[in-house]
Amino acid sequence: LTAKVPLFALTEGQVREGALLSFTADPLSIGAQAGKLASRIAVEHVDPGALAVMPPQGESAWINRSTARVLGLPGGFSDRLLDYAGAKGLAVRAVP
Repeated sequence: LTAKVPLFALTEGQVREGALLSFTADPLSIGAQAGKLASRIAVEHVDPGALAVMPPQGESAWINRSTARVLGLPGGFSDRLLDYAGAKGLAVRAVP
């Protein structure tokens, strides 16, 4: 923060500790997605090689608004993040 360098994090916890932004996947959604794939393999006897790779479900964008203010980011930064998240179907969560 002193150097005014934004940190893009891997987890929501890191955003709560002061990182600017993180894109994360919800563990419960990922587990449900994995369970559906396992069911298709075990119950429906689908060949695992025939299953397509899927992007994770339940993704969220986390932003630390206090960090954004300290970094002096323009007010439009949050608006652009909301636009991006909406276009990608992501939930946006803010840390005050």
